[in-house]
Amino acid sequence: MKLSELGWLQYERKQSPQLTDETVGRIGIENKTNFVLHTDGGEMEGIIQGKFRHIAQTPSDFPKVGDWVVFDKLPNEDKAIIQKVLPRYSVIARKSAGDSTDAQVIASNVDMLFIVFGLDKPFNAPLLERYLSMAYEGDVEPIIILNKVDSTKFSSTAVHEAEKLGPGLTVLPMSAITSVGLLAVEKLVEPGRTIAFVGPSGVGKSTIINALIGSEVQTTGAVRLVDSKGRHTTTRREMFMLPNGAILIDTPGIRELETLSTGDTLKTLFSDIESLITQCR
Repeated sequence: MKLSELGWLQYERKQSPQLTDETVGRIGIENKTNFVLHTDGGEMEGIIQGKFRHIAQTPSDFPKVGDWVVFDKLPNEDKAIIQKVLPRYSVIARKSAGDSTDAQVIASNVDMLFIVFGLDKPFNAPLLERYLSMAYEGDVEPIIILNKVDSTKFSSTAVHEAEKLGPGLTVLPMSAITSVGLLAVEKLVEPGRTIAFVGPSGVGKSTIINALIGSEVQTTGAVRLVDSKGRHTTTRREMFMLPNGAILIDTPGIRELETLSTGDTLKTLFSDIESLITQCR
């Protein structure tokens, strides 16, 4: 696979990496002890050694899905030693669970964040605001996808509520099952563009990815009718290359979302309140 099919041209435009004879590849899957590395020579197993672990100061310094890395291929093996992670031009991250203050990187070098919510359960504006905060903090354009319009009569109300969360927000209602609204989503999936999917469990992220790719690349499962809770069919972050040259990153449903919001991000989310400050006496 050519590097251009992995999004390298987009990375060059945004980062202008200074490379000489170094060999680069992109992280497609992050496992506990190794990585799936996409290169122009095919798929390889990426591994890290003690020197890398010694230099890395926080968990976010390790390779993440979407990262571009420099590697050395091992002779006569489909394995490569990852030497370093190239600078990221965008990061989708959240605060690590528990008492830790570290950032947990979900995906990197992302151009668009598809925030997927399901309309088979009540619209949760505060939770959606936290996902928007994640996008703004990572310098990524958010797109809100309200899936499962076939399961409600109030999709237009939900769209209106979502649009009120920020000026100029793109909100797309759709149904991955019936393909209603799928064309509007497909128009955003452009060659060279890397798009990450996030959202609660059971909202249909993997089903949408299957619809965009045109085949069952991700396992999907029905939600429980009792409480609309999703079954966690996606258990790891994984990158998929589309025939048209777009790159999709699927992620597991997020149970706990605590953002890393800064003052600038909060100003973006609450611009209406920010404008009222000038009128205070």
